[in-house]
Amino acid sequence: MAMMAMVIQGMSTRKISTVTEKLCGEAFTKSTVMELCKRLDPVVQG
Repeated sequence: MAMMAMVIQGMSTRKISTVTEKLCGEAFTKSTVMELCKRLDPVVQG
C-alpha cells in the first residue's frame, strides 16, 4: 500500500527504494522497484 501511494505521488524509483528499505529493513534494487511499479501501473490507472 505504501509503495502504491509513493508511485501515485510520482516519487522516483531511487526514493522509493530508500523508503522501502527503511520500512522493510531490506534493500531493494532500482530494477526491482521499477518492476514493482510496472505491476502497479494498471492498478493506479484504474
